[in-house]
Amino acid sequence: EWPLDEPALPLTIGLEIILVETKGENVGGDGWAFGQVASKPGQRGVFPSSYAVAPAEYHAMVAEGQLEADSQDGSVIEASGYIDGSKLIALYDFDPSMMGEWPFE
Repeated sequence: EWPLDEPALPLTIGLEIILVETKGENVGGDGWAFGQVASKPGQRGVFPSSYAVAPAEYHAMVAEGQLEADSQDGSVIEASGYIDGSKLIALYDFDPSMMGEWPFE
């Protein structure tokens, strides 16, 4: 069961997100961010900050063949490195229903 007051924001690779905040009452802790789907502002929630990057970085990774849904080597700048209001693109799928334990329970 999702332990926060704010819902989780499911992500799919390539989804455009607007970063709302990286710290505050809506965010579960380090490594998490609060955002909304760019095309659906009412769809908001918490997502892993390392799952999204700026569009330029995303497109560069795609062009260089570096983007693989199963690899996360830590070389990606996390959403916490961006300012609130930044547009980001999801690098990975995130399905909160598939998570067993939450790091902020």
